[in-house]
Amino acid sequence: MKPTTKWAWLVCALLVGALNPVAAQAPAMERGNRISLEEALGAAEEANLELRVAREQLAAAEA
Repeated sequence: MKPTTKWAWLVCALLVGALNPVAAQAPAMERGNRISLEEALGAAEEANLELRVAREQLAAAEA
């Protein structure tokens, strides 16, 4: 093997080794994002309900 080929293989091996833990964490990160989206959706629905109640109270006060 040429010296440049050896370096290329070494760099490739190091990159694969460095990226492997990142790839292993991807499903956990995806689950975390999904939980965060579900929490955000719940908070948005709660805020929407509070806004609807406030609008009804305002309409009742104006009437």
